[in-house]
Amino acid sequence: MASLGTVMRVVIVGALLLAAAPAPAQDDDSPVARGRHLFETRGCYGCHAIGGVGATTAPSLSRVGAKYSREYLARWLRETPPRGAVEHMPRIPLAEPELEALTAYLSSLREF
Repeated sequence: MASLGTVMRVVIVGALLLAAAPAPAQDDDSPVARGRHLFETRGCYGCHAIGGVGATTAPSLSRVGAKYSREYLARWLRETPPRGAVEHMPRIPLAEPELEALTAYLSSLREF
């Protein structure tokens, strides 16, 4: 059973994520917006942070789009974990349109 401290940390992180994430525009159906929605709803913030929001269990993704090409990010998501990578990253079951959207969002992360 989780300790009270652990439960409180989860509640606090969840509240911070909700407060920090701006509501998506109702009519924004761009690949980046869809990818951001996937990132938020698939639990990625449970391990990764963006702009200081999220967990620090895994590397920050605040500038991942500046560090890696779109092709590399797509390959990473398709083949997670690639050879030699940390094996804690779970394989994410994504349909091709979801993979493209998440790649677009991650590629857009260049400055925080």
